[in-house]
Amino acid sequence: MDIKHKSNSFLYNITRYFRDFLDTDFRRQRLPKRQVSRQDKGGNLTGVNITKYPQLVQAIWSLLFKPCGNNEQIKITRGRYKAKIDPQLENLINKYIDNISADTVTSIKSNAKIISRV
Repeated sequence: MDIKHKSNSFLYNITRYFRDFLDTDFRRQRLPKRQVSRQDKGGNLTGVNITKYPQLVQAIWSLLFKPCGNNEQIKITRGRYKAKIDPQLENLINKYIDNISADTVTSIKSNAKIISRV
């Protein structure tokens, strides 16, 4: 084989490799072997969507911006990080509250006093 043929063959192989790469790797053919999942095979919850908890997200980001090696941790205690209420649900609750009459509130108060005395 002469040098010209070798270089053409080499270039042909390189271009074929990149063509195959572009043809196959940018298409989704199957799910990756490793996936991030919040449930195990038994359906048990193994993770939590933290976007519901903005204060926790802020704490995590502030910890990530600190230098490594300080062994810092985030302690998650009960009631410290609260989820946001969906605005539609909050509007629905407010509508129900607005529909409660003053007589109903008075009746509930008097019944609560009677029950607490017993």
